[in-house]
Amino acid sequence: MITLPLSLINSSNIKDLPKDKQLKIVSAQFVSVLLSEVFKEMEKGIYKSNLVPDQLGESWYRQWLMDIYAQDAASQNFGQLVKLVETQITPYKDLPDRTENFSTK
Repeated sequence: MITLPLSLINSSNIKDLPKDKQLKIVSAQFVSVLLSEVFKEMEKGIYKSNLVPDQLGESWYRQWLMDIYAQDAASQNFGQLVKLVETQITPYKDLPDRTENFSTK
């Protein structure tokens, strides 16, 4: 299951920005989610003994930490990947806005 990083900009905030800025934000968020999933899969490969059991909330904190690492990596180290995603979705920037279908009431 894919969980989104905590600091994603919601649709009401992003609508006020120019289209090129929206594309940059969405591209960076996509790369962040992708990296978060990669980090979580990498962590599954680490052997963990049952000598010290997990504390309450430790798995939630670890997942949150992977999301923060992914956001940081996407903003600092993966600028080329963000630009590649941005160029790939640029032709679709004139599609109609469908965010009203996902609003919560």
